[in-house]
Formats: sequence, structure tokens, C-alpha cells
Amino acid sequence: MISLAIIEDEAKTRKFLRSIIEEEFKEFRVVGEAESVETGLKLLQQQQPEVLLLDVEMPDGTGFDLLNELESNLPHVIFVTAYGHYAVEAIRAGAIDYIEKPIDPRILGEGLQRIRQRIHAKEDLADSNLKAVVNSLSAKKIAIPLRTGVVSVEVQHVLYIKADGPYSEIYLEDQIDRPLVISKTLKSIYPNLQSLGFIRPHRSYLVNLSKIIGLSRAGGGDVLLSGGIEIPFSDQYKDEALKTIKLAITFI
Repeated sequence: MISLAIIEDEAKTRKFLRSIIEEEFKEFRVVGEAESVETGLKLLQQQQPEVLLLDVEMPDGTGFDLLNELESNLPHVIFVTAYGHYAVEAIRAGAIDYIEKPIDPRILGEGLQRIRQRIHAKEDLADSNLKAVVNSLSAKKIAIPLRTGVVSVEVQHVLYIKADGPYSEIYLEDQIDRPLVISKTLKSIYPNLQSLGFIRPHRSYLVNLSKIIGLSRAGGGDVLLSGGIEIPFSDQYKDEALKTIKLAITFI
């Protein structure tokens, strides 16, 4: 499912857009609605939708103001407005489409189709890149800054990394009872390690994909690592982590 949010100040238009999506475009799932720039920003921060149907003129600003406030995770945008003179500005803002009211479901569908194709193309490329990364893990090393200096460790020797407040504990397979402690948060190191085949199944853990030997069904489920180690999933990160695991491991 492709997540979609609607930010539009007219309640009847929001209702109409939601009904079209739910009845005719079932690959898209409406994750929330908002009626202003302020509430729209909160919605986007909470839900981080892949697609945004966005009004231009709202009581506290414009859709362009809202987009300017976003720093990352920009959604695919279709502007929906009663005004035709914003089209050029919408294109400059990177919008996929610009639809004038009254809304024609056919035109909306064409815009959503373009977005669907872009998302699937991006996913296919990401899948291909991920598999290439996993296949080349054995040749990678990471530099770990300790209080006594910097040590170089092969990625294939790292089992998992655990958050400990402002610190992170790095567990190696040959010294599981003596983790390496660095003064960096999991959030700060994850972007660098993601490209090396690490996933985040839980807020407090990063896991080396190449060390996963299975998944458990007990409770909310765990990631099973070599050496009998179990790492829990959390609701916030489970779906994305499972998707990556299924790409890296062949299930029969």
C-alpha cells in the first residue's frame, strides 16, 4: 500500500478526495487529513506519507509555505486548487501534477498512476542495490572511534549494535561479552551503516543482515542472530525491517 495524506481547508473537498481514493485507487491508503499549514506539518511529521494531495491557499498560509518547511522525506505532491495561476510555481516546487477544482477523478488517477510508477521504479532500484550491498559485505570495514583510539573492524564480524543513552554498544561475534562502546547515538550512526547492510528492527537496535539466521513468531516476533541472540522488533520499525530482510534472504 502507498500511504497518502490530504491537506485541504475545505471539509467537503477532503471528503470527496478520500472517497475517490478509497473507492477507485485501492493501492493508496489515506493515513490522515489536515486543514491548514500548521496541522498539515504535524500530520506529515507523524505519518510521513509517500503521497500528498495539497491545497494551495489555506487560512494560515499556502501549500508552498508548507513544502518549504519540510527538510527531508518529501512526499510526491499533487496540488489540488481552485486557482489556475499557481501552476508554474507548482512545477518549480517539484509537483507531480496540478489539478484545478472541480476535481476530475480521471485526471487525479493519471497523476496517481505516475506517482505509482515512480515509487515502484525507485523500490526496484533500491532492492537491486540492497542485494548488491549484502553480497559484498565481507569486503567492508568500519572505523570505530574509541577513547583509546580508532579500531578497524570488518563488517562481517559485527552482530548488532545496541543503544545506551548517548552511547552505542557494538557487539562483535568473537567478543559478545565485551562490546565496544562509542559516544555516538544510534540515530547518528545508522545513516552510515545502512549502506553496509544494517537494518533497524527496533528503536534501540541495529542488526547486521548477514548475521540473521531466522525469525521467531513468539510475542511480537524477534530477529534471530547467529550465536543464539534474539533482537526484538518494535511496531514503529517492524514493517520496514521485515521488508528488507525478505529482500536479503530467500524464503521458500
